[in-house]
Amino acid sequence: MPRLNEMPRLVLLLVCGLSRAVWAGNPVTGEICADRRATETCAATQDVVLVVDNSGSVSDRFDGINEFLSRFVDRYELDANSVLSPRIGIVTFDSAFDSSKSDSARVLFPLTNNAAKLQWAISTRPGPHHNRVWTCISCGIDKSTELFSWFPRDEAMPLIIVLTDGEQSVHGGDEEAIYAADNIKADGVDVVTLSLGQANAYTMNTMASLPPATYSRKAETVEELLDEAYDLVPILCTESLYACRMMSDCRDPVQARPPVPP
Repeated sequence: MPRLNEMPRLVLLLVCGLSRAVWAGNPVTGEICADRRATETCAATQDVVLVVDNSGSVSDRFDGINEFLSRFVDRYELDANSVLSPRIGIVTFDSAFDSSKSDSARVLFPLTNNAAKLQWAISTRPGPHHNRVWTCISCGIDKSTELFSWFPRDEAMPLIIVLTDGEQSVHGGDEEAIYAADNIKADGVDVVTLSLGQANAYTMNTMASLPPATYSRKAETVEELLDEAYDLVPILCTESLYACRMMSDCRDPVQARPPVPP
């Protein structure tokens, strides 16, 4: 997957408009940002993959996690008729003592801008299996990279949200989870971690993109997790900032150029 241009987010704010530009669709000549009306939902051209723990430890919070997923999808203005629409995909992970890495994560739904299909996938997704009590965070992250490679879109800002309540217990432990997160960040993908309950704080902070204060989130309870569905999306929209991403197609005379080596 080609790496995204590494551009200062402050500059992007100035180029693509308002500090919370994704909430108000004021088009600027030359930008490739979507022409959107003012809205309470996020219309940014993003590709978001939710990487969700489905191991046995979350069985008592399964319904709450599903409600979070549903509310999160509702916060995006998905438009099946627009090439600049946000897209969302969902990957789940778990593991058993004899499971391979490839068998420890699965695609619930690929990247799509069809909200109805996503909501159907969420409402019908299978719950945790009593034999699959282990957790393989890195397996979920690795699986998410497949979604970006299956349906690449250069104009979209890619990010993943890793939701888990625990540590990686198989296939290399937390060190492997951090390694997988580092690899996908190196490919230009932002990583948001969302801890539910007692997930390892060091691991979640290290996996997350910088700064952790923005990209490493924590919910002690399901109620706090549901609040994150409303609190997180405006932050992600503001941080990711449209599709124009400081390109030469944006407002002249500003142009995106790599830094000059010292």
